Amino acid sequence: MRCLIGFVIIFSLFLNQGCKPSDTNENESIEAAETEELNFRYSIEVLDSVEVENVLVPAFAFEGKSGDNLVFRDKASSKVFVFDSLGKPLYSWDKSGDVPGNFSMAADNFVFDKNHNIVLGDNMAGIRVFTIDGQLVLQNRTYQPQTGFHKWVDLFRKNQVIDKGGKEFLIHHLDLMDDVQQIGEEFYKSRKNLLLTDLSNGKTKQILPFPEKSKFLAGKAFPFEDFRPVFFFNEKEEVLYLMFQNEAVLYLFDWKGDEPIYKETILIDLPGFSSHEGWEYKDVDYGLLNAGQLGSPFPSRIRNLEKIGDDFLISYYPSPISDSDLEIVRKNEATKELKDRLREETKIKTVLFDLKTKEVSPIDFPQMRYESFKLIDVELWWMKPASKDVEDEDFVVYRGRIIEKK
Repeated sequence: MRCLIGFVIIFSLFLNQGCKPSDTNENESIEAAETEELNFRYSIEVLDSVEVENVLVPAFAFEGKSGDNLVFRDKASSKVFVFDSLGKPLYSWDKSGDVPGNFSMAADNFVFDKNHNIVLGDNMAGIRVFTIDGQLVLQNRTYQPQTGFHKWVDLFRKNQVIDKGGKEFLIHHLDLMDDVQQIGEEFYKSRKNLLLTDLSNGKTKQILPFPEKSKFLAGKAFPFEDFRPVFFFNEKEEVLYLMFQNEAVLYLFDWKGDEPIYKETILIDLPGFSSHEGWEYKDVDYGLLNAGQLGSPFPSRIRNLEKIGDDFLISYYPSPISDSDLEIVRKNEATKELKDRLREETKIKTVLFDLKTKEVSPIDFPQMRYESFKLIDVELWWMKPASKDVEDEDFVVYRGRIIEKK
């Protein structure tokens, strides 16, 4: 029953996200006017596009590239679609139901290994590795039973396949992965925030406790979503870069050995970002995921971290400008107009962060389906926004690069 409820909740969230006004052209004129008022230093130059046709599924999303082939998935099911570089269909396969390799709609976005196999982490089913045509390579059960999932439909990378010592591993994380059943000082001190799975045999271990300077060790409690990590491991530097979702802080870890060793903390001045100061331990139950349940609607969230050259792309939700507006929401007295305005104020933003100068520069992004993108090498890939009042059957994926405005 618990799994069925989880499926229903996730399905509803997926469909709601897919129908958000920001996924349509409804607000394009408003956003265009806002864009003209901002002093963007960078923009996106479109290099190419690919159209895939005659696909009718509830939540079609671009998952990435397997070699030269383009991989998509229906986010409301476990059906996978593969096209060649020109948009010609190659394979479609489904891993739903009682079949080897089955995965749920709660599975994270795909990543790919050196053999171009599809690798995914599923909070309900575990790790899965498939060939491009759907043959099961590796199946591993979930590390621990979970109570929470990512509630957004997006294209952002959640996990990463890395090479260490000639072996491939998957870095991933789960919402609940501790034996402690009570929030307190010991919970935060003993918690490890990442999982590392050996893709040759499926063996998994916990790594990466909170750094000593993290606010999560300062004697307060936080909902789980505040410390979901986003991360990137640079194999050449052997450095792990990591941010927690409610801290505008970049942590650097030296990872030349078996486990990451804390190296440095960098504070980032993200415009409009507000970090929770925490709650008393007694006020946060184990398993509580939603900050809104603790009286913090529209919380700031780091959603994605990618390294591009010497810089970083950081995508995040800012907090509303007015505390009085938030208080109205807390009292359940907000009008539809106020909620709509707050959603506009807190729309996702992506900035370029220069690690050397510590400068944060906004980027003038085009309209994107699911308000998100994939970074493949140094190029951005995104989907054309959904059509207004029409169910799409044809989808366009754009490929572009970041350029500095003249």
